[in-house]
Amino acid sequence: TTRDLPTTRSGLSVFWEAINQPDLLERTLLIRVADLLTSRHLVEDCLTTTVYKEAYQAYKAAGEALDVFNLEPGDLDLARDVLTTLFFWHLSFMEAPRRMSLQELAQATLTTDDFMRAEDNVAYVLSLIQALPQIDFDNQSALFVPAGGDGPSVVTLFNEEKRRAARDRYKLQSAWTESLFFTPRETAGAAGQFSEFPPDERVTRRVECRRLEYAGEVVVATGWRMDHGMSFPKEDIHFRLVILTPTAAQSVRPSDLQDPRIAVVLPGEMTEETRDAAAAYLAWNSMREAYKDKLGQEAEQVRSWLDSQRRGILDTLVSTHLKLYQAGRVITRDDLAISARDAFGRGGGNEARIAHIVEQLLLAAYPQLLIEADQLRGTLTATEAGKVFAGYFDNDPRPAAKAALRNYGVAMGLSHPDRPDHFAPQAPRVFELIEAMMEERDGADLPVWQLYDKLSTMPYGLPYVVIQLYLLAFVRRGAPRVDLLLKALHKLRTRDRKPISRDRLTAGTVADLDWKPGLEDSFDALAPALGPTWNDTLGYAREIADDLRATTDQAEIEAQNARLHGALETLKSDVSIQRSSLKALADTLTASLPGEATEALDRLEQLTTELPVSHADFYERADEVFEAKPEALRSAMQTFTKLRNLAGLAAEIGAAKRYLDDVALRPTDRELTADRMTLLAQLSLETLVNKPETWGRLREDYNHFRSRYQNAYQKHHRDYYDALARLGEDLTDAPRRLTALGLLNRIEGLGGPLGESLKERLETLQSNLAPCPVTRVTDVSVERTPTCDQCPHSLRLTDDPPEPEVQAFGRELTGALDEKRRHLASEAISRVLARGGRDDMETFLEAVRAADLAALVDVMSPDLADFIERLLADEAILTAETDVLARLAHHFPSLEESQIAEVVAEFRRLLQAAFAEARKDHPDKKTVRLNLR
Repeated sequence: TTRDLPTTRSGLSVFWEAINQPDLLERTLLIRVADLLTSRHLVEDCLTTTVYKEAYQAYKAAGEALDVFNLEPGDLDLARDVLTTLFFWHLSFMEAPRRMSLQELAQATLTTDDFMRAEDNVAYVLSLIQALPQIDFDNQSALFVPAGGDGPSVVTLFNEEKRRAARDRYKLQSAWTESLFFTPRETAGAAGQFSEFPPDERVTRRVECRRLEYAGEVVVATGWRMDHGMSFPKEDIHFRLVILTPTAAQSVRPSDLQDPRIAVVLPGEMTEETRDAAAAYLAWNSMREAYKDKLGQEAEQVRSWLDSQRRGILDTLVSTHLKLYQAGRVITRDDLAISARDAFGRGGGNEARIAHIVEQLLLAAYPQLLIEADQLRGTLTATEAGKVFAGYFDNDPRPAAKAALRNYGVAMGLSHPDRPDHFAPQAPRVFELIEAMMEERDGADLPVWQLYDKLSTMPYGLPYVVIQLYLLAFVRRGAPRVDLLLKALHKLRTRDRKPISRDRLTAGTVADLDWKPGLEDSFDALAPALGPTWNDTLGYAREIADDLRATTDQAEIEAQNARLHGALETLKSDVSIQRSSLKALADTLTASLPGEATEALDRLEQLTTELPVSHADFYERADEVFEAKPEALRSAMQTFTKLRNLAGLAAEIGAAKRYLDDVALRPTDRELTADRMTLLAQLSLETLVNKPETWGRLREDYNHFRSRYQNAYQKHHRDYYDALARLGEDLTDAPRRLTALGLLNRIEGLGGPLGESLKERLETLQSNLAPCPVTRVTDVSVERTPTCDQCPHSLRLTDDPPEPEVQAFGRELTGALDEKRRHLASEAISRVLARGGRDDMETFLEAVRAADLAALVDVMSPDLADFIERLLADEAILTAETDVLARLAHHFPSLEESQIAEVVAEFRRLLQAAFAEARKDHPDKKTVRLNLR
């Protein structure tokens, strides 16, 4: 500096001492500024002066702290060079501090690198040590800061705390064990070796071995417990891996392990590196606790420094985990040669390391694996096993299920290599073992737990899900025929999610099971199957579907059972339909079905009321309904065949019967009558049931009868409507005459109305006389019914034209008009009408006097009727109705000649009384007339 510059002699002395250092002379590098610090004169005489002492103390504190950063050797050397260079640069410009650029630092330290630029290498090292209070780094340049030289530095405090921690072996083991479970969140970097395992808790893990997936237990234990070495429970557990930590001080011996599938991993002895990393963590943690609540600048600096060191200390500690376990050993009951170095030296994480140990355990424990593992094309997991089940037994398996059959079914021996998608067991060894176990039971049930226990443990070692698949396939094969009994409170369901109500799964129903792993808890025992075989059922089944054949292949049995089920469904529908048709025919023929026919229908209805699920159900139902006699079912089916044929003719026969019943014949139609009676007699239900073919002959006779009947009917139809036409002409003038009568009935002076029903009768007659639209004789058809369906009113062969009704109507209408004319012709009324003074009145009176009803009708009009009514009203003439003659006839129903005087007197009295009553009722009338009719 400009002050206290060293003398030339002093400077030469510093340089001479530096270049004479043996280490520097052996290097291939030039002498650098940092190398000057090797001079004793510079260190002991120059830097201890008051001017430089503070900066030098800060420099020494920073140099001591570099070891805390755990730098790589090359990085540590460069860090020292950079720190020393920045220190000398500071001394050179103490009065006006200047920063050194990265390029200047690289040049001053002669930094070179094969992979990085010199400036980048310097920047990298500065980023690692910038936590030092003596380093000010802004990513472009750096500056030495003379800080931290007064009193013990934080680094010194940390190193002292670290030395104290290193003396406590148990704390070091505990801290190192604790770090095994660090999570990334706790370290803000790499996780502890067993961060995914809770300490001292058994965790289920699945490991692949020989392409089978095995479940087991993994526990990272901080201490050894006796239950770690105990036998497995009777569950789907195939291994137990106990990884001990250094705190588990107790020694474990092979004899402590009760199962050869247990492995215990012991870590190696803690090395100097491991203890140093643990001590650093303990020191860091202790200082963090000590300074977390302190105040002041020094405490703040300590906390800041501790925060900057956290990542490096934790990463260093975590990096020692694998090394310690690689130096450990693996203990098994049978002293298997499992190398901890190989296990923990491989990549792939803990899963791969665990799998390496477990695979060797299982290979030794299961020497007689009951499956050709080398033929499996993938890992047979629970999911893949479910696909195999679906591939064999679903009605329409998905592509993934079909692929699973190729990948696993053949290797399991459940299908032939040429037809991997067809369930056809090729004598798998598991089946042989199950058969042997059942033979040992000598017909008794084989508990399923015994089967699982034997197949899942040594020496066979099958996972539960594989045993489940084999067990269901064994039942499905049906040779030997066995049923899988279910526990009382099972919750198994079919593939369509319906509860399984029966207490067992049979070869026919096991394929409908809703597959899922872990069904063993619902299985009870394997038992010899009950009930008939498919071939036993054929005696009955072939009477329903005659193309069924004998087989022992379960898939073929199911296919044929489906056909049987379909035939039974058809039969059920047929029985219902034919019974309905036959009942209608019986009602038409007014007869009952013969007893044999009714019994056959009843039995077949019983057989098909509830369609059986399996062929065994069908066998039991048929055996019950037909009393264990297949020939009885054959007889019922033969009878039903006749009934079905007859039912097919029922509509035609019924129509013929109704036709014959509806035919009406005249006395003159004697031949037709005889033929009809013969046909009706031959339409016997009993005869038709026994011989439905009889109807063929009867149909010909019926058609012949109908043809002859049609000829007679066509003639009658022609003659009938010709007569109606003539009668219609007789009624041509009836409407006009009815109108005239109506006008006369309106005139009160002529008495009460007459013929009030004649109008309605005329309408009825006109309707009955309506013509048929079919006018050609040959077009008249009685093909479907015995009467013409075009006629406005059904015309039977026996019907006559309504000539009497027309004649009676004409007489009554004429009588009513004539009665009114007589009233008009009376002297009192004629005299009044003569004073009318109208031309039409003269014509009207002439018609009345001449009794010319036609002329009267012609001249009668509403206006004339109103005029006559006014004339009669003006003269107060009343014509009243009376029953005098009826009352007289009541008193004298018969009489003798001697009673004439008495009768005349009574008649006189009755008339006088009638006139008196009429005058009383009509006091305003001048002239009262009585109408005796």
